[in-house]
Amino acid sequence: TRHLTRQDVETIAEYLIAGDKYNEIEPHIVPIIPPGLGDLANRPVTQTINEIDDSLNVASDTKTGIETLDIQNHEEAMYNLYAQTCGACHGPDGKGRAGIAPALLNNGIIMHKDPYDTIAVAIRGLMPSYMNRGTNFMPMSSVDTVLSDAQLAQLLTFVRNRLGGRTVIITAKDVTHVRKELEKSGYIGAIHQPME
Repeated sequence: TRHLTRQDVETIAEYLIAGDKYNEIEPHIVPIIPPGLGDLANRPVTQTINEIDDSLNVASDTKTGIETLDIQNHEEAMYNLYAQTCGACHGPDGKGRAGIAPALLNNGIIMHKDPYDTIAVAIRGLMPSYMNRGTNFMPMSSVDTVLSDAQLAQLLTFVRNRLGGRTVIITAKDVTHVRKELEKSGYIGAIHQPME
């Protein structure tokens, strides 16, 4: 992508976000239906970002010695992380907030099979000009300095699963890889600025 012109980048971004209104899905294709945040969105936020890491520690089964993860605690911790980093703008249920931020539920970037763009947007932020031109959203701030690569990987895995129906696990290595590519191309931190 480093060889693309500004117009190429804007056209691709608009297509990825707005979609191709002339592209029809074949009738035999089953649409992805994400579960959404459901009951998690009705729970109060009970942990700070620093406390969340402690609740995600993997426990060992004393009989088998096999490491296990308490799924309920994990889901609650991930929702707490979502609420503190994404929920204020994208809504506690992921359905967006008018004039502030678009919905993440059924969002094309979140639902895409490759998590690269989701990771890149979280790391670099996004200007509203890359979104629906008829909607006046606020710029999306980067979470680059807020979360570690491991935290961001877990958060994005949770968001893509619950709001995009994707089960691909994003690893800290994936986040680090995208971060390095963004650094090389000059797109990192604060808010993504269009190429001049």
